[in-house]
Amino acid sequence: MPDEDHGKGHVGVDPDGKAITSKTFKAVGEAFNQSELVSKENTYKLIEDADL
Repeated sequence: MPDEDHGKGHVGVDPDGKAITSKTFKAVGEAFNQSELVSKENTYKLIEDADL
């Protein structure tokens, strides 16, 4: 798949990032004085509450 962009860096870490990975959650956690795990848990709660 030539137009596949999943390997194009990490969101929140690389300026043109597309992939959400543990590095993303770690960067977000650090920005909010949280651990990577707490960042993941908060994201999960937001998605769960959004009724997607």
